[in-house]
Amino acid sequence: MAEHLFFMKGNLKIHTGELKGKSIPVVEIKSKSNFTPAILKKAVFSIIHSALEELQISLADAVFADYFAGSGQMGFEALSLGFGTVHINEIENERFGTIRNFAKSIQTPDRLLLHRKDGFRFFPETGNKITICFLDPPYSTKEEDSKKLKKLVLDLAAHYNNYYIFVQTPVAMNEFEFRKSANQYLHTIKSW
Repeated sequence: MAEHLFFMKGNLKIHTGELKGKSIPVVEIKSKSNFTPAILKKAVFSIIHSALEELQISLADAVFADYFAGSGQMGFEALSLGFGTVHINEIENERFGTIRNFAKSIQTPDRLLLHRKDGFRFFPETGNKITICFLDPPYSTKEEDSKKLKKLVLDLAAHYNNYYIFVQTPVAMNEFEFRKSANQYLHTIKSW
């Protein structure tokens, strides 16, 4: 599979909740990029809604962690929907600055926590609350990238007691349940 380099600048929209219609700026960066398609984003939040309903847990009692956030669109969508705590983590300086500036512009509540850390090594503390992790890491088809990502998923599962982990990749990881959507694979791993 060929690696695609994108030069993207513009905006992504928040689709639901109290921030619906707000435009999230996207910094212009040359990178291997795989922005989360709207259809995949909708699928993730639909799965989360059903799972929390089944467990009789409200969004306000759950934590959402957006690893390798890029634009932060998944974290901002979670914030807009009413998650109790939202962690947005992006290590790249320009992207993190854009996320921080957008967060300031919408006067975000204290329940939004921004981190500029390595997503492979940083696991925010969430207490015993159910933690929803969304991972959209920089990814290639190299075997060492696949092993590193699988290790991260297992480390997250060991770190959190109650979790639902979503991983977006351009290739299937057969060890985990997955579905294909919009030329991406969505893997799901949960603790129950």
